Amino acid sequence: MTDQQEKLSFLQMLSLIGFGYKLAAKLTPTFLPMVLIRAFCIAAQPLLVLFFSARVLNELDGSRDVQAIITYVTVTVGATFILLILRAFLTRALESVSSYEIIYQHMRMMQAERFAKMDFAHAEDSSISEVLARMDTQARGSGLGLVNVYQLTTEAAQYVFSMVLAGVMLFGPLAYSVSGEAGWPLIALYGAFVLGVAICLILQRKSQLMLKSLFEENAKANTAIDYYREYIKADQAAKDIRLYEQTDTLVTIFWSSFDLRKWSKFFFFRGRMDGVLLGLLAVLSGGYYLITGYGALDGALTVGGIVQSVGSVTIFAIAVGALIMTLGQMFNNAMFLKPMKEYMSLPDLLV
Repeated sequence: MTDQQEKLSFLQMLSLIGFGYKLAAKLTPTFLPMVLIRAFCIAAQPLLVLFFSARVLNELDGSRDVQAIITYVTVTVGATFILLILRAFLTRALESVSSYEIIYQHMRMMQAERFAKMDFAHAEDSSISEVLARMDTQARGSGLGLVNVYQLTTEAAQYVFSMVLAGVMLFGPLAYSVSGEAGWPLIALYGAFVLGVAICLILQRKSQLMLKSLFEENAKANTAIDYYREYIKADQAAKDIRLYEQTDTLVTIFWSSFDLRKWSKFFFFRGRMDGVLLGLLAVLSGGYYLITGYGALDGALTVGGIVQSVGSVTIFAIAVGALIMTLGQMFNNAMFLKPMKEYMSLPDLLV
């Protein structure tokens, strides 16, 4: 059993993420299909309203066909109602199979079943006990590891559908922009976007390494605190502490275990990383608004097209930013799946 000291490569992280999904599919086979359908419902609802609102505006600005307007409104209300009902049903169904408590208990039971098949030599191996303690600390503390696979998949699926559907709705305005005079500014804007995404991914990688170091120290600190907290409650502890002058040592152990400076440094770094991402999205959306405004002044875009374009690019930018953060969290979570994979891959007998 190896510790997590080595730096995981991109392919190793992908392999660990794949292991997490295989485990999730084994524990809850219906999870992924329900998540995908629910994510589509959530992403489609606002874009559906935006699409038909643009059609209504075009009718009001053009032929003013009352029958067409009634049709658009009826389709919008009916489709939105169906999506809301389906979303509510799937949300309740997902809570019954993939809530934190259920997944945590599934994980504990799976670990116990694996441990029960091992021989006595495994039960006496301290490294296995350390891995079990680390997995439990991660899951109880922040849901890291298998629990996060469920949570992050739910978020990522929604952002992917929002990005794709918003991108489809941007196709018309984009076709105008690329073919018209705004083509080069648009290409430059998306070039800056690609560069910004690359920077964000690099920052996410650094964040992953910082988080890994913090949780490795956290597991050790929890063990020390649990031991010494019981030690000072023992009947003879007060005498031993004074007799062997342990006061300064115990104070040092407690203060080092509760040292929050590294966590403060990590959160400060994450704040700067979020600032870079928000700045990137501001540049993307602001630049596209300018291009859309230019198209409106030029008469190439209808009123409905402007509304659809501005609304779609807003949803697209928000989805892209959230997806980048979520994918970064998924790769950060990969290293916390490593102990589970090693534990589940152990042979029944030690060689």
